[in-house]
Amino acid sequence: MHEKRPLLLLDRDFFKPSKKLRTLAVMEAIISNARVSQHELGELSAMSGAMVNQYVKELTSAKQLTATPVNGKSYSYT
Repeated sequence: MHEKRPLLLLDRDFFKPSKKLRTLAVMEAIISNARVSQHELGELSAMSGAMVNQYVKELTSAKQLTATPVNGKSYSYT
């Protein structure tokens, strides 16, 4: 298993990521694994789970993302 690291562009030591960059980070993580948890999305995009949840809600509201329930807690994203 590979180490989960935030994208270099999201490294806050260099600059403050924009909303568009954070949205891109969430989408890229989902593209790499459609069954990724929101916790894992947070790790990969250097955001908290609550922040990831907000981005997922915005993307689903804009119909740019579909979240399909897998079980009581997990979703598959397309």
